[in-house]
Amino acid sequence: MNLSWICFHKAIALISLVLAFLYSGLQYIFEFGNGAICSCKLQVVYHYEYIIYICWIKLGETKALLTLFTYDDILSILNECKLKAIMADDNETLTPEQSELGKKAHYDSQYNPEKLFPIPRQSKRDELGIKDKPPFFGIDIWNHYEVSWLNEKGKPVVAIAEIVYDCESPNIIESKSMKLYFNSFNNTKCRTADNACAMMERDLSARVGVPVKVQLKLLSEIKNEKLSVRLNGTSIDDLDIECKEYKVNPKLLKASGKVVEETLCTDLLKSNCLVTHQPDWCSIQITYKGKKIDREGLLKYIVSFRNDNEFHEQCIEKIFMHIMKHCKPEKLTVYGRSTRRGGLDINSYRSTEEIECKVENIRLCRQ
Repeated sequence: MNLSWICFHKAIALISLVLAFLYSGLQYIFEFGNGAICSCKLQVVYHYEYIIYICWIKLGETKALLTLFTYDDILSILNECKLKAIMADDNETLTPEQSELGKKAHYDSQYNPEKLFPIPRQSKRDELGIKDKPPFFGIDIWNHYEVSWLNEKGKPVVAIAEIVYDCESPNIIESKSMKLYFNSFNNTKCRTADNACAMMERDLSARVGVPVKVQLKLLSEIKNEKLSVRLNGTSIDDLDIECKEYKVNPKLLKASGKVVEETLCTDLLKSNCLVTHQPDWCSIQITYKGKKIDREGLLKYIVSFRNDNEFHEQCIEKIFMHIMKHCKPEKLTVYGRSTRRGGLDINSYRSTEEIECKVENIRLCRQ
């Protein structure tokens, strides 16, 4: 593999700043085409318009080497290698309680990918009886409305970020850590929006465990921002029901009669954050083909989430699995769009059908 060296004058300009700006990096494990394994610890240094990586490499039994790379060099290396694992000391399973949720948080003034806190999906899927490959297809869509960095002249740039990744990723990102990570860009210089986007995609992909697509929409490029009152479908919110249960009760779900195809929606889902127990609000769209689902029972079931403590993605998967078990539809899609907290909204889509076209990232008036 050819490793590019930065120009001598850049190295001289940076050498005095290394100790001041160096902080603990991530460890990546690469597997090359010839089967060689390379352990690579990346650390970040900033110097005006240059984003420089100090890279400790150990290839086979060769002793560690110190090399300097530009941002573009690292992207080239990553494209040639297969990412095998992340985080040097990741032998233990991370839990939400280990994150910065509900704690006083330190806001980094410079780019820091270590702020991102991945949480394995599997423990919560185990509770739903999902042991191997999930019985659904889907994606998670994040919208971040508080994104900013500095251009080469130090002038702030603001944007809206759309972040999308597959639900088969081994991890999700804890939302406060996502906010802290994006905040670390606030005083960081990026040559272009594309450079910032590439950094975000790389960092998020490494922690989520699958490729992540990030789209940065500069405010100057947004012509019309459409808002919808609610999701498409027949609303069940006007049903005159009596609600007594506020802990999840899937036994409220039932279906009978002829096979129908319909789309139902509700804005009455409220649950609580798994860690902080702060309220989360969500609109739900349920599209199915199967015996007709009892709408009153479905609405009571949705309301029963009111005191449930769960992350948004897990709520949507719980709804999907409960409907499949108790109503047994031939086809089912559950789409949940949460309201914004900390400048972020999370929107999860789960379906029995493969995603053949882009899931519409429709912004609701509550978002």
